[in-house]
Amino acid sequence: MREEPIVVSVPQIEECRYYGLSIFDLWGHCAMLGTRTTGNDAANFMIAGPSWDGQTPKGIKKVVQMETTIGNGAMRTQLFNPDDIDNVLQLQEGVSVQTLSSFLGQPAPARSPLIAPAALTKSEQKGSLEIFSLLNQLLAFAPTHPSEVELRKRVAKIGVGDGLTFDAAKLSPEIKTAIELGVADAWADINETLQKLDTGEVTPGECYGTRQRIKNNLYRASCIALAGNAQPKEEVIYPFIGLDESGKPLNGSNAYTITFPGDQLPPARQFWSITMYDGITRLLVSNPIDRYLLNTPMEPNWVKDADGGYTFYIQNGSPDEDKKANWLPAPDGPFYMVMRLYGPSVAAQEGEWQAPKPRLVE
Repeated sequence: MREEPIVVSVPQIEECRYYGLSIFDLWGHCAMLGTRTTGNDAANFMIAGPSWDGQTPKGIKKVVQMETTIGNGAMRTQLFNPDDIDNVLQLQEGVSVQTLSSFLGQPAPARSPLIAPAALTKSEQKGSLEIFSLLNQLLAFAPTHPSEVELRKRVAKIGVGDGLTFDAAKLSPEIKTAIELGVADAWADINETLQKLDTGEVTPGECYGTRQRIKNNLYRASCIALAGNAQPKEEVIYPFIGLDESGKPLNGSNAYTITFPGDQLPPARQFWSITMYDGITRLLVSNPIDRYLLNTPMEPNWVKDADGGYTFYIQNGSPDEDKKANWLPAPDGPFYMVMRLYGPSVAAQEGEWQAPKPRLVE
């Protein structure tokens, strides 16, 4: 959005089908369009940068104004069952993205040159001071927010800021060491927050949303470091499952069960899921049955408990035949799971409802 806004056009979507269009700025702040916020009618939405101050053009249902001049978006469309995939693909084909000038049939403004930010590995992002050079490149797209004027002045003293040059080689040994210790302290704070997510002391609902909604930037940074951008709690919550009932980290050398009693199924108005992640790579886990999650569309295939709830089997090796329908394969080492509740109840949003912890199978 450096020169002009963009327009996202969405087709009519059935009332019974959920969709959500998430718009993220570079800080991870999220604005939501879709079923919950704007409905399922065909509509045109305009995404504008921080300096845009024009009138809303005719035919635009809603304007989202972002804090940064570049960002990204993600559209999620509900799949009811495997046979529904062609319907979802057809809806996705009906989504279009264009510049505002194209939407209005007007000449386009001159384009700024493309920027290719430096590429850093995960380890370099955590340990190399080159992260500040990358930050400087990205700050060119992020005008100073009024709440951060003093912060920007402070970091400018070490060469961090839009238009500044950060050169670690020119720092005095004392300043260089102080910055390295500061980076280490930041990651220690992030890891401490992730432990609080494990125990439920911090809920994912506190970590995502708009600037006005997020009260603690450390929580935001921690969740983004763990899982990337995500949506606000009114749209979806992400209960993190990394410890068993006794508080020990999950590991595929063990077998676990996780049970949802019939009167305590996840309180999601739209749908819910549990996804398995490798604890080292944080990626999905390859397995012989190509099953990476358990979710609502799979419910007809699950075996119910006597009370109408479900017991799921979380383990590396295959369980007995009568339990395979409820099996979520795990790696043979550390792992964690993330639940997703779309359309969560208020109790779930506020952390009053807690996902059950896995129980170690002795």
